[in-house]
Amino acid sequence: MLKTSLNQLELLLNIKIKLYQGLRNILIEEKNVIGKGNISLFQKFLLKKELILKKLRDLEENRKTILIKIALEMDISFDDISLSKIIKNTNGSTGIKLAQSRKQLIELVNAIDKQLTYNEKLVSKSSKSNNRVLGFFNRFNKNFSYASDGKIGHSVHKSWMLNAEV
Repeated sequence: MLKTSLNQLELLLNIKIKLYQGLRNILIEEKNVIGKGNISLFQKFLLKKELILKKLRDLEENRKTILIKIALEMDISFDDISLSKIIKNTNGSTGIKLAQSRKQLIELVNAIDKQLTYNEKLVSKSSKSNNRVLGFFNRFNKNFSYASDGKIGHSVHKSWMLNAEV
């Protein structure tokens, strides 16, 4: 019975790896779209990410159920169970496969985190630049909301030159 639960966990981890790989690929593609400034394409990537995240949430419920079974079968407290402990208590090829899956998941999580951080910085940088451009074009209108430095508020007419950061 433990072997069956471990096989289910291995299958679940493989599905999770594929979803994480898909998420990483979407984030890489998204980086290129952010650079081009195409908001409609960017929106499509948000929808793709949401779909993958929903699948991961659903998968998490299955993982909890499997971990409860494994905890009972291995006589480990569910509060203390982890993939590392399961691997440590599993012999043979199943243990090796679980260890490989764990390693691959850690690498994917780190790659996704790095790409997500990069994309967030790119979006932030792009937004600041867009705000400055709007500020420049609206600086002579007394009712506008963007200052020449890109911040929201009223601007003071200082010079006709663009800020060097724009």
